[in-house]
Amino acid sequence: MTCAGVSSRGHTGMPEESAEEQRALIERIKRWPPLKRAEALSKLLDFLFENRARPVSAKYVEEKHFGSNINSPKFNDNRTRVQIRELKEKLKQYGADHQDESLKVELPDAIAAGGYQLTFERAEGLSACKRFWAPHLDSEKPVNVVCDPLLFFWDPEE
Repeated sequence: MTCAGVSSRGHTGMPEESAEEQRALIERIKRWPPLKRAEALSKLLDFLFENRARPVSAKYVEEKHFGSNINSPKFNDNRTRVQIRELKEKLKQYGADHQDESLKVELPDAIAAGGYQLTFERAEGLSACKRFWAPHLDSEKPVNVVCDPLLFFWDPEE
């Protein structure tokens, strides 16, 4: 779905000079009580932030972050996948609780991104159309949209 030329699944790349602003957001998220109590997730968030230049696979995270031997016959990256899923949920919850943030951070699905990679987006770049549809389109559940000819969405800002 596209709203005012912005894909609902798209992510805006942030210039490198905003790395300080990105780091400040990550630090605020780490101080947020639900994440502060989850030290392992805070460390994973730091690891993903430090490796944000490119998507990283679950194997890479397991080897470099957790120190696992990926050549071992008993290697299993389920721990990484579980913690990534928990971190995604925490980031979504943080975004919902802190809608006043000027910068948003997400952790898209690995399949869509080619690996795990934090993405940052300016909040003011969200049109009213995208703010309206995003919770429905970003849901894990299927979405059925039923429209009547009288249904319309008017955005005075656009």
